[in-house]
Amino acid sequence: MTDLHLPERHVFMGPASPWKRMLAFFVDIAVIDFFVLGFFTDIITRLLGNTTDVMATYYMLTEQTGRADAIILIFTIIIILTLAYFVLMQYATGQTLGAMLLNLQVVSPVSDKEYTLPGFWQCMMRNI
Repeated sequence: MTDLHLPERHVFMGPASPWKRMLAFFVDIAVIDFFVLGFFTDIITRLLGNTTDVMATYYMLTEQTGRADAIILIFTIIIILTLAYFVLMQYATGQTLGAMLLNLQVVSPVSDKEYTLPGFWQCMMRNI
């Protein structure tokens, strides 16, 4: 096998810029919007109807509590799935899809020069 004499890869370990983190977050929101919200949009539209009148929707939900309960359940599921996306991706790989795209990673310091992936509860607390 021939030696290619490639330069060593230098990795910068430090806080990412706020703009890079914000862009990664927007990519993650787009992923969640496509996969999670896209699935529930049709169900919510059928429950609420196509009205744009806020007061009409309010009166409809106060009169038909079954629909209101269903919408609360759907939004609870959306919140749980969104939290699960961030927590499980960071726990498994140290990155969400947006962070992967921008080459960011969440790490937990072990010593001054050594880092590891964060634990499950650490990821949970970061995202709550």
